[in-house]
Amino acid sequence: MPLACPRCAVPLGAVRASPHAGGAAVELEHCDRCAGLWIDGPEIAAICPTLADFPAQRRLEITLLGKPGGGIARCPRCDQVPYEFVVIDIPVDFCGACGGVWLDGGEYGEIPFEGRPADAPRAGPYRESAARALSPGGVTCAGCGARAPIRSTYMSEWGLLCATCHAGRLQRAADRRAERAEPSGDLAEAVMLFLRQHWLR
Repeated sequence: MPLACPRCAVPLGAVRASPHAGGAAVELEHCDRCAGLWIDGPEIAAICPTLADFPAQRRLEITLLGKPGGGIARCPRCDQVPYEFVVIDIPVDFCGACGGVWLDGGEYGEIPFEGRPADAPRAGPYRESAARALSPGGVTCAGCGARAPIRSTYMSEWGLLCATCHAGRLQRAADRRAERAEPSGDLAEAVMLFLRQHWLR
């Protein structure tokens, strides 16, 4: 039974894409009406390198900092509430349960679809934002507004931070903990402590 589009509620059709590193083509689910695209977790690394670390390395970060149901209400694969998470200025819907990703139309310019003419335009909001982020000027820090190379930024609940703002944030959190004489005043640290004690045994 085909998956239903989480935007239009119509059945998703199949499209094929070639992995960046080569190998057999992968079948993805695509909506002909809104041009949205569903990528199952195991296929993300091969098809969409920008999101390759979502299922394995960033799942906890996304479920802590993402907005539940902020983009699509339900995952088309497992019917759980996905998390909207901004990556290089583009909101992406990630399902923490099955590890799949929903991309709205125009947000997947880097995916090499089969049968697409070599000279077809590949730009879209996602591709343009990625190009801006990887340019020599980098991305805009959510803390101070300065431009920084994306490799030297840190993710926060407010967006990407430059090294200076990140260090300042860590220092302010340490100062608050010292003032309160509490073992942990940072929400993320408290959640990680809880998970280590109750879930990650």
